[in-house]
Amino acid sequence: MRAADALAIARRDVAARDDVFAEDTLAWALAQSGLWREAQIHADKAVALDTEDARLQYHAGVIDLHNGQTEQARARLKRALDINAQFHPVYADDARRLLAQLQM
Repeated sequence: MRAADALAIARRDVAARDDVFAEDTLAWALAQSGLWREAQIHADKAVALDTEDARLQYHAGVIDLHNGQTEQARARLKRALDINAQFHPVYADDARRLLAQLQM
């Protein structure tokens, strides 16, 4: 609802504590603002250490998909569900839906 505020907060968070979760938050805020290419840079940083976190993998997978990286998107969405099939009340179902579309 307040994407500009979320983006400003996420940018400050990365400046203050640049870790995988801050990078993920910034990537997702950028994605929600339609800035998919910039989001890709931060999503890649968020998953660079291969942290076992389903939400990080889901966010990166959705961003990959919007940037035309379908194979990477498929792998990340599958990984998110492999880590925890119920990782989020909405995003887990979305990951399954996106994977089904990618299988067609």
